[in-house]
Amino acid sequence: MDELSAQARAAYASGWAASGGPMTDRVRAGCLAAVELACRNHLDPDVFETTMRLGQLEGVWAAVYERREQLYVDHTAHALATWQELVWTTVDIGGAVLAFRRRINLASEAAADDEDDLVAEAVAAALLLLTSVLADRSDSRYVALLAALTEALKNAAAEGVVTAMALAAEQIGIVGLDLDLVFADAYADVADPSDDARVLLEQIVTATAADLARLLTRLTRSGADHDEMLAEVDAYLADNEPRGLRTQVDVGIGAALTRAATGWYTAHGVRSVDFVTVGGAQVCVHCMDEESKNPHLISDVLHPPIHPFCRCTLVPTSPIRLLDVSRYLTGGTDV
Repeated sequence: MDELSAQARAAYASGWAASGGPMTDRVRAGCLAAVELACRNHLDPDVFETTMRLGQLEGVWAAVYERREQLYVDHTAHALATWQELVWTTVDIGGAVLAFRRRINLASEAAADDEDDLVAEAVAAALLLLTSVLADRSDSRYVALLAALTEALKNAAAEGVVTAMALAAEQIGIVGLDLDLVFADAYADVADPSDDARVLLEQIVTATAADLARLLTRLTRSGADHDEMLAEVDAYLADNEPRGLRTQVDVGIGAALTRAATGWYTAHGVRSVDFVTVGGAQVCVHCMDEESKNPHLISDVLHPPIHPFCRCTLVPTSPIRLLDVSRYLTGGTDV
């Protein structure tokens, strides 16, 4: 079996190398699993070809997902930096906390009697505080944040084309595409997503306000005094990982990426797609359920992301046989 294992490793490695994918922990783990599978099926005459294809697929998926994850990281960080600069120059935390406490009659630090009124007042106070970031659309900090979100969505759309083309090409045995060139061409063709960016910004404000309202409600129930409440709200807005922003930017990027990929598939005649999860224990039951229903009509499929931080994707059920990717195999020379 030692010789068989060595041959299987070589087959897997040759497939991975041909794919142009990076060496990652996932690739290493995939190699071990593929070798074990090959040893269990050593009587199959196609075992080494299958093992090579597994390595090839792992490389393509690894390359695609490495690019996608970097997209999320870079643009979330940029959005966060511009968000915090805008928030700290526009919101009046002290005034909002004081107004909130007055409205729920907490002068004596007593908790509000009516739970529904408390929640409503907390929501109103949070929205009043955070919608101030949308008040002056000529503010250079607002413009910078909108530009950051617009760029995130534009990059996501271009990366969606990269994902679609790379996976479609792999299905017909073509690997080693110049993914940077695919991205550059796709980016040049992306329509201005400024309107979508404005909607995304409003969603960030709404989600952040909801989190802040829950914080105000919890602090009120616990009997926090004015200074404690002020400190907690200040700390929440200073958080380097604000949940409202992170989740909304993540969903916005994922949706833009999937829309672009689906549009590319449709333009290339794809009528049905498979919903593909990333595998592992982190996949939610809703995503696994969608995967179990494959194939889906492309017009009816539930588009990822189904939830924040969803990394599922769509691939054509049947290969695109007449796919022409020659431009991206020749380093940019049109043929």
